[in-house]
Parts: sequence; structure tokens; C-alpha cells
Amino acid sequence: WDDEEGCYKEWDEEEEEWEDDEEHEGDHDEEEDSQTNGYVKLESVTVEPGSDFFVNVFLQSDVVVGGFQFSVLDVPNVLDGIEINSQIDCFDANLNDIDGDLIVLMFSLEGCVIEPTDEINVATINYTFSNENNDMDSIDLILTDLIVSDESGEALNFESINGSVSLGSYLGDVNIDGELNILDIVQTIDFILLFNEPTEFQFNYADVNNDGYLDVLDVVEMINMIQNNLREFSSSNLQSEFVVDKNSFELFGNSIGGFQITLKDDMNIKNTLLPSGWDLFHNERTIIAYTLDKSSNGQIKLEFYEDIEIQDIIVSDMNGMEMVINDLVEPKSFNIDESYPNPFNPTTNISFNLYENVNSSIKIYNISGQLVETILEGSLGIGNYSLSWDASNQVSGIYFVAFKFGNSIEKQKLMLIK
Repeated sequence: WDDEEGCYKEWDEEEEEWEDDEEHEGDHDEEEDSQTNGYVKLESVTVEPGSDFFVNVFLQSDVVVGGFQFSVLDVPNVLDGIEINSQIDCFDANLNDIDGDLIVLMFSLEGCVIEPTDEINVATINYTFSNENNDMDSIDLILTDLIVSDESGEALNFESINGSVSLGSYLGDVNIDGELNILDIVQTIDFILLFNEPTEFQFNYADVNNDGYLDVLDVVEMINMIQNNLREFSSSNLQSEFVVDKNSFELFGNSIGGFQITLKDDMNIKNTLLPSGWDLFHNERTIIAYTLDKSSNGQIKLEFYEDIEIQDIIVSDMNGMEMVINDLVEPKSFNIDESYPNPFNPTTNISFNLYENVNSSIKIYNISGQLVETILEGSLGIGNYSLSWDASNQVSGIYFVAFKFGNSIEKQKLMLIK
């Protein structure tokens, strides 16, 4: 192709010169016609069946655009276009709905143009359902009859890209944006605390454990879904303990992932002591707290300005399973985690939490009751502790860790396997 003469050339071997190629005359025009100058695209969205929603219209162009028009067909025909709003300054957007098929026209009465651009949002179409069909999973949005004009009224070659409407999403996607994230957790908490009332659709998607209630168990399960953690059903036997001492509430247990308490009367929180990585929300009578990073080592204590009475309590383990709850009469001064690993070889970690200053000792005994090693002895302050026992010099078998905090004694069995 010779750009200067505007035609194809072929080499004449006898004359040893380039001559006009009449056979391919017009091919260049066809190649130019086949090249697109950009595209107009409809957004794909996920919505709640029966609700009003909007679909964005996007444009990408390599050339100046003076205006454009197109039609949108919804298949099956169950949608009505309510209105269209231009997202481009100086451009008007007009919409006509003919039996569910939309005709859209965008232009400028002031002579404005859209300069060459990467993909931008040019308009928003608001839709409503003309009828509800519960058997549908999705609706196709077909962009057809696209005409794009330059600033002189000459037609441009643009590609049409269709969109779609998905009806509903998946468990946990409460705000129906196609993603499961912290926004869904916050919205679920709003429902639990009665700040907002869920629709039937939102309730079903927030009730991820399908028990017919919205509570902290669903919140912890959502966190696991976000982090792609598999639920371990065997953990449902874990136990927790709580104590109410006039104007304070304390919760004890291993692998606590969250809790929810409802008080008999309105309350005002004075102070909160929670492990790092925990969040807490509340209304006048209900409190919900949970961990996003599976941190459970640390004191869980709430203090109030007034005496409180617990009306209901739910405690979740790290997997969103409800834990067995025991009501303690006396406050607890310590909490011991399960040693890990166990069985072990040759070292294991021993962790515990102290909620008051106390004389402490940790000793290891063999199965015959003989003292093997003293790990710790002395006065300890409030805090989280983690110690390691190296049993390299011991034989395989069963050992016991004896914890003594003040006048309280507890034991834990270990198994060394070499």
C-alpha cells in the first residue's frame, strides 16, 4: 500500500518498477472499515429480585465522538426502563421504553464532544421489574442498533458489548454486589442490632448457617468464608465460661471467635478489654464482638456504668459453631490454652492468660508422679504468657503439666512421641 498515492502497488519484474495493483483496489478501504474506533458497553450487575436497580453504560473511544444512540433488549422481557441519567457534562440523555425495549439517544445541544478516552461511564439507566419470575437466574441485556457519530455527523465504527443482570448472589453477599467482604459483615451486624431491617432476600443471604436467626455465629462464619477457612465441625464441643459481677462481664475460653450478649435493661459501656484484632458493636441492650484475625489470647471483659443482668448470650468458636456456655459464680483469675503441638517431639508451647497479679508455678511430672522439670515459679502480673518445654532429654510417654495460680491448681496431659 502506497500512502502517498493512496493505492496498492505490485512489483513488475520485467519493467523492474512498481505498478498500480488494480486487482486489490478497494481492499484498503475494507480493512479500514473493519477497524473499530471504540466500544459502547453495558454493565453486568447482581441485584435482588423485584428491586429497582441501575446499569451503567460505558464508552471507550480512539476518536472524537459527537453523539450516539442504541437500543437495549432484555431477554426475557421482564424489565422496564424508568429513566436515564447522563454522566457527561454538556451531554443530554434521552430514553424511550417501547414494550420493554429501550431506545437511548445521547447528544449535546451545545456542540460539546467526547474526546478520545479510555473507558468512562457515560450514562446510568434505572430499571424496575415489570413482573417477578422466581424461576429466572439471570437476564441478558442486549445492546443493539448502535450508531456513533463524530462531530461532523459522520458514522463511526464502534463495537457493541452486552451486559447482564444476575438475580441474587451467594450466601454471605448481603449487599448483593457480587463480593463477600467486610461490607457484608457490617450490614449483617446492623440487622442483628436492629439498626436496619433486612428484606427477606437479605435475611436469607445473611443467615449463612441456615438456622433461621441472625447472630454472631453468622458473622464468624462469614469471616471464615472471606478467609477461605473450612469449618471444623468437631470444634462444636468447645466450652466457654462467663461471670457477671454487678457492673462487669467477663468471658473465658479457648478459641473464642466472637460473642453476643443481650441485657435485660438499657446499658452504657464504661470500658472494654478485648484481645487485639477484635471489633465491638452495640445498641442499647445488645453487644456483638468478634475477631477478624483469629486472635483469642487476651482478656475479654466489659465494664458498665450500671449493674447488669444477662438476658441472652451466644458464644462462637473460631469456626462459627456455638460453644457450650457455663455461668461461673466467682470471677476467674486465669485461663489456660491447650498446649500445642500435642502429641509433640521434642518441644511444645504452653500458653496462658492472667487477669490479676498472682504467685504462679508451672511444673512437669511424669506418669509416675515424679517431678521432671520446673518451668516457672514466681510472681506474675496481668498479661498473656507463652512458654516452651524442651523434652529432648526425656523418654517417650505421658507427662502432666501442673499449673498453680494462687490457690488454684489445674493439670494438662501431654504426650511425647519420639
